[in-house]
Amino acid sequence: MGNCSSTVCYCCGSNKEQQQPNKEEEENLQPIIDKNGGLDLLNSPMQDIEKLALTRDLIVGTDTFKMNDTAHDTICNENKPIKDKQKFRKIDIEGGLIYEGQVRKKTGERHGYGRLQWPDGSYFEGYWADGKADGRGIFKTSDGELVEGEWKKDKATGLGVFKQKDGNGIFKGYMRDDAQNGRGIELWSDGSYYNGEYKNGQKHGRGVYYWADGSKYAGDWQQDEMHGVGEFVWSDGRRYKGQFSMGMMEGEGNYEWKDGRMYQGEYLKNKKHGFGIYIYSDGSRFEGQWRNGQQDGVGFLIDKPGINKRKGQWQNGVHQRWLD
Repeated sequence: MGNCSSTVCYCCGSNKEQQQPNKEEEENLQPIIDKNGGLDLLNSPMQDIEKLALTRDLIVGTDTFKMNDTAHDTICNENKPIKDKQKFRKIDIEGGLIYEGQVRKKTGERHGYGRLQWPDGSYFEGYWADGKADGRGIFKTSDGELVEGEWKKDKATGLGVFKQKDGNGIFKGYMRDDAQNGRGIELWSDGSYYNGEYKNGQKHGRGVYYWADGSKYAGDWQQDEMHGVGEFVWSDGRRYKGQFSMGMMEGEGNYEWKDGRMYQGEYLKNKKHGFGIYIYSDGSRFEGQWRNGQQDGVGFLIDKPGINKRKGQWQNGVHQRWLD
């Protein structure tokens, strides 16, 4: 920003939508969530910055700070109010940029409070230090999208808000070096939202994602994917609690249905795979090997009391023969 060609945040990660499970094979899921266009701040020149979200007062509320010609002294309580506008200088910069604000007397660098405007109407208004955005400020594009918060050496660092012009999404949380880092909240116009940790602009760490249909995932994230240990609850009451790998059920887990059925065992790419126990709604159960979501290999059918037990062979979900 100091040289009028620097970059601004590419912080906000992609929104994700749940793919509805197959009604006939509840566990035979597509990847539970897929990337879909959401908040996206690209590493690009300010005047070409990709966009951000929702009405200002929704997330900022009483903490909002105004950035206009009549409210310089309300921007930030910890900064010295600017009351004497005669100290401002207006400077035309090559390329059609205009700066109006405070500068260093000796060097002419932007320093203090000021506004830098691009030919297309985009602007940054806030505090500067040694020619770079530093302190509280707001960057707004010509089509109405904005980044509002704390800046350090031309980069969004600290608590801030990112908003899209079309109302599709909003982020409020902590940034470092133009990317989401630390705790934050993302909200989308359909009512879905994420509350949790970020690293380098991606959901990473612990977090909870709520879908518009009432589904929810709470657990570990890695690079914008469900990864680690967590629990996914569907809007119809089904739930899976266990291990995930890059957005899919993988490893050890428990899957429960509302009618009392339950599977406890191994998963691979969203399907039962390996050893597992399937408990039917009447209390009887199957214990044995699974492959690609179906019984495959040696297993046992056991009644509810556990008295009657039969050993058999299955292939692709079809019983082949008894082994006892």
